[in-house]
Amino acid sequence: MKITRRQLSCLIRKALREMIEPAPSYPSFIDHFPYIPTARWNDIDLRQEFKEEVADWSGEKFGMSEEEYIKSRWPYVDVRRLDFMTDEDAFVMKASTAPIVKLPISVMKDIYNHAQVHDIITDYESGLSQQEIQDKNYNFFSQHTTDADSSGKTYNKGDSYMRWVNTFSSDLTQPFNKPPILLHANGKFMHVGGQTRQTGALSSGKVLPYLILDVN
Repeated sequence: MKITRRQLSCLIRKALREMIEPAPSYPSFIDHFPYIPTARWNDIDLRQEFKEEVADWSGEKFGMSEEEYIKSRWPYVDVRRLDFMTDEDAFVMKASTAPIVKLPISVMKDIYNHAQVHDIITDYESGLSQQEIQDKNYNFFSQHTTDADSSGKTYNKGDSYMRWVNTFSSDLTQPFNKPPILLHANGKFMHVGGQTRQTGALSSGKVLPYLILDVN
């Protein structure tokens, strides 16, 4: 069969695209990691999560203005217009009824401001062992401290990470009631809280579902 110049041109463009763009690798072996059974947050813990992860937009500890800080965390929506991102009671009400969703690995890899989760997934894909991933992430997190908890105490984040690794390495006796939280707006997922928990789960060969705060 004779091929026209136009058909030949299309075939060449298609071949070039396939050379440049890697073939999708999902579902991957990580998609077979078991999901950890989860339950809803209680109100007290949600209020603390709001204080730690949402309430302070000043950006001072990062050397940013409020505008820069907000855009660095949630660039796809103006959170100042969302009542549940500005008011603690509205946050608790929203999170108390928001869906808890088992996201596929390919989606988790592209969550905005979720760099450590992205890196763990790519490390698995590049062939690193579970122990190598744990060592790498402990070294990374050890450079940071946690936000103050309800008692005002802060902790080395590397130790916090390893506590989650140890927690999820064993079978839980009851569903885990602090799933990581995402904001979903304009087709994009953005991290709100719980990244260290998810890295601990992934480093243990498991996955936590996400609580999704959807902007209707």
